[in-house]
Amino acid sequence: MRISNNTLYDLGINTINSQLTTLVKTQQQVSTGRRILTPSDDPVASATALETDSSLSVAKQQLDNIGNARSTLSLEESVVSNINRVYQDARQTIVSAGNSGLSASDRATLATTLRSNYNELLTLANSRDGQGNYFFSGFATSTQPFTQTTGAAVYAGDQGQRKLQITPSRQIDISDSGQDLFKPGVAGADPFASIENFITALGNGSIGNQVTTGTGAANTGSASIATAVSASATPPTSAVTLTYNAGTTSFTTVSQDPAWNNLTIAYTDPTTTTFYGVSFTISGTPSNNDKFTINNATDAALGGIDTALNNALRVQSTIGSRLNELDSTETTNQDTTLQYQTKLSSLRDVDLTRAISDLTQQQNSLQAAQKSFLSIQGLSLFKLL
Repeated sequence: MRISNNTLYDLGINTINSQLTTLVKTQQQVSTGRRILTPSDDPVASATALETDSSLSVAKQQLDNIGNARSTLSLEESVVSNINRVYQDARQTIVSAGNSGLSASDRATLATTLRSNYNELLTLANSRDGQGNYFFSGFATSTQPFTQTTGAAVYAGDQGQRKLQITPSRQIDISDSGQDLFKPGVAGADPFASIENFITALGNGSIGNQVTTGTGAANTGSASIATAVSASATPPTSAVTLTYNAGTTSFTTVSQDPAWNNLTIAYTDPTTTTFYGVSFTISGTPSNNDKFTINNATDAALGGIDTALNNALRVQSTIGSRLNELDSTETTNQDTTLQYQTKLSSLRDVDLTRAISDLTQQQNSLQAAQKSFLSIQGLSLFKLL
């Protein structure tokens, strides 16, 4: 076989270029720390790495969501805790108002204190989170949930609960609606109405003979109730429930106060009835089983505040449960993230010890090829003449 000078040169150059390419690739692997520089280096591992990298990104986003959810829920828990404190303060003031020896000036002072409680409660009900969203407006995060009106406060939000994805299959609530927390408009459960009604009762004179009335939330008729009391009235010591029986066109009472229990009131529109100095008028067209309540002002207010407090404690408990879930989920997500990172490392990262050894060997091979090429290309018959 005859080897020409051109063939000799081409073989030498191709060999050097091939070794140089291998050397450069190894040098890139060492400098980047990556075994796979292009998908063609390992197509199967590259495809697996892409899937794993996508899963890792999702896991990291869910960890971010857990952090955001914890921050929002921690702030909400603090707000609800302050709401409970306001309830306790208002309750103490209402109990103090039961002293029959209070003067008009004393009652005015207590009314001022309760108004302060009302205003603080309204401020807390309109609290915002770190992004400026209202906590208790449901999905309507830019809408102020509560506005003070005569007698109570009007809710302008909805009943939605905002959520964040914390695992592929789990979304966690990061808010609670004002409807659920404050029960606006629900008789005997609305703290705004309870405080406002008691402030009104304080202004009407001695709290001992003041009464409040309520209309059943499930009523379907058009009837209403109103009361008036005399100075010598003896209000019920426990709430009185009046239930309409359409068959007998009459109301019957149920109460823990024996004097007010099991009374029958024949009904025509309107009907005014007086028991123990307490007069009440029912007017309109009631439906069967429609209910009304009569209660002394103090018990009604305390009952409303206690109901609101229990409801707020329930919400606070659910917030605590969600925070605990975030802690346990975060631990699981961190383990999952570490697994993905370990898998990616095994797929894409280079073994530096081996790569550096290969780099040294390839450098020696390239140098040997270069030196041998110089020796061969220096061969010539003309040197023998």
